[in-house]
Amino acid sequence: MKKRLLIIIIAAALITAALLVFLPRRQLSFSLPESTREAAKGLDAVLLEMTFDEESGALYGQEEITLTNREGIALPYICLRAMANAYLTSDTAPAPIQKNGGAYISDLTVNGEYAAVSYLDEAKTVLYIHRELAENETVTISMRLRLSIPVCASRFGLHDGIYAVSNAFVLPAKYENGAYRQDEYSALGDPFYFECVNFNAEISLPEELTLACGAEITSEKHEAGMKTYSLYMPAARDLALAFSDKYSVSEDAFGNTLIRAYATSGNTAGEYVKNAKKALEVYSGLFGEYPYSVYSLAYVGLPDGCDGADNPALSFISDSSDIEITVAREAARQWWGCAVGSDRINNPWQNAALSEFSALLFTEKVHGKDAMQELYNDTVGASYRLTLPRNATPGSPLNFFSDLYEYRIVVYNRGAAVFTDLYSAVGDDLTYALSSYYENERFRLAGRDTITGYLSIAAGYDYAPMMVDYLDTYATVH
Repeated sequence: MKKRLLIIIIAAALITAALLVFLPRRQLSFSLPESTREAAKGLDAVLLEMTFDEESGALYGQEEITLTNREGIALPYICLRAMANAYLTSDTAPAPIQKNGGAYISDLTVNGEYAAVSYLDEAKTVLYIHRELAENETVTISMRLRLSIPVCASRFGLHDGIYAVSNAFVLPAKYENGAYRQDEYSALGDPFYFECVNFNAEISLPEELTLACGAEITSEKHEAGMKTYSLYMPAARDLALAFSDKYSVSEDAFGNTLIRAYATSGNTAGEYVKNAKKALEVYSGLFGEYPYSVYSLAYVGLPDGCDGADNPALSFISDSSDIEITVAREAARQWWGCAVGSDRINNPWQNAALSEFSALLFTEKVHGKDAMQELYNDTVGASYRLTLPRNATPGSPLNFFSDLYEYRIVVYNRGAAVFTDLYSAVGDDLTYALSSYYENERFRLAGRDTITGYLSIAAGYDYAPMMVDYLDTYATVH
């Protein structure tokens, strides 16, 4: 009897060990929020089939965009944005580059017919398709695409063995106020202004490379030394990726959200996950449910002074002296900027300052009011004790700022005072108003007047004159 029991125990142990070895890595449950499923219905769509060639450092394949003219008028031409082309030369690149990169587009067709194309800007980021788009017309644009990844520390680049691919795929330009937006790729902030679309992608990489993404990985195939990932990313303003043979991976879950982290050490990846889980818990409680089924964080090289960059469901994290607050700030941008869109070129404060304020709220919830006050003193408070060389105001557009230091002090820190001062006065009435802002405006593009309306509800009076004081008036040193 004892011998049989011993055999059973040994067999059970062997089965358990086998399961630990052979079960797929993603065993944590996750699901897309119903609000995101609803928002995805009827959106424009992007289909990608891309293969990475390590020798040339390029992703190549096919891109297909299905878009509908919802502007209520016929449009004289179709406009796409190829933001990766800013990296074609050092003159237009948003970061110092050691080797140029860009988007090489050929064989472009509209509904199966070849179309004449040209570029409207020197950097070749504004793609003009010589074809009218009738009112309510839906077209399918297909192209061969080769993304040559530049060598640089940037959100699109190769740095220290890690490839980052962000704001690189071709997307429909935003049509607004009678014209397509043609904004330059600024070296500061997040100079992207796009509607949400639905992404489906097949990305093939050499087997030794680990893929980091915020999309759902619906399948994974191994063949001839390559891994092919099928990805689904609904209601998103971009599909961002990172990949490397240096990545260690850590995973956890918060509610129905899978949290993944990719870093050059397992300990760092674990720190990303631990802090991301805390941030999702705090922000979900304050503002509303995280908008996607997956939240990923990946270490990549970014320009000096930049410790993070946001993409839908994927935060890029660079070298940081305080991982907790960096992750908290970048996670907040999933609510402010990724889900609730805004004009990041002309009103960068709307997502940047609100994310900074959210990080202060995170600190209060996790560490208490004294810790929040200390962080406030070091950021928002300190910004008002500095004399800046120009009369920069938080409401200024990106092209007004001369460098990252000035931009961060004015937009992030001084801009956050819009929210910190109101929070001091009304407390939870502000977080309730922001939760309504998120619930009603997610997956849309919200302007300054829109968020001012929600802040007015929190304040109990018209907050627009106060917004002028905070955002458009130069602050003297305190």
